[in-house]
Amino acid sequence: MQRLLLVSWLVLRNCRTIMRK
Repeated sequence: MQRLLLVSWLVLRNCRTIMRK
């Protein structure tokens, strides 16, 4: 379960970086 949270957090961060670009 914790792994899913980590993946979700990583995806969220990636999405933010792409939006910033």
